[in-house]
Amino acid sequence: MKMSPAGETRIWTTLDFDRDGKQHDWLRLPFSTDQSAYGVIPIPITCIRNGVGPTALLIAGNHGDEYEGQVALGKLARRLEPLDMRGRILILPALNYPAVVAGTPLPRRRRQSQSPVPGRGEWHSNPDDRPLCHLGSAFDG
Repeated sequence: MKMSPAGETRIWTTLDFDRDGKQHDWLRLPFSTDQSAYGVIPIPITCIRNGVGPTALLIAGNHGDEYEGQVALGKLARRLEPLDMRGRILILPALNYPAVVAGTPLPRRRRQSQSPVPGRGEWHSNPDDRPLCHLGSAFDG
């Protein structure tokens, strides 16, 4: 199985972003805890590709308690087929997976992030959120 780096980041996946078809997998963000030095934060991803064309990145779940986008992108990932489109669509229905699982805006946080993408602003200064900083840098254009 080929391991594809997701840009210049520690996040990795086995997805082949250049392969035509529909693939479901996880982005894996390495994260050590007291329970395991080899843990990861899983981030679900669907890659749908049909030939050459533009790439669209669809994200929901930045805040774990905002369910509408998560539900909509989950349905889209299941229903959209490669023959329905041209190009590539990357769907991340639960970008901040720990917050999505907890059903809270942000894991271990009391303050609201002012940034639409984790890894910006105050996220960099909080030691508890250091692994989540990699999410923002992975998707920084």
